[in-house]
Amino acid sequence: MAILGMLIGLIAGLALASIGFFTFDLSLWICIVIYAIGGSLSATCAFLTVYFLQSDKPEPSDTAERAEPDWVRTT
Repeated sequence: MAILGMLIGLIAGLALASIGFFTFDLSLWICIVIYAIGGSLSATCAFLTVYFLQSDKPEPSDTAERAEPDWVRTT
């Protein structure tokens, strides 16, 4: 999960910085800031997306573990 978020952040930040540098002729320092901010935001979005998709799985019921054995009888 963490590696996926970092890879997505790296690729998105690099793409944003490259577009800013080559297309909009921004300075190198601004592109470095864009790389850091864009990469951090997209990595955070990837982390949150994977976390919420993973946490939608139902939790296993532990009632079977608490059930008393057949030889125990309560009256």
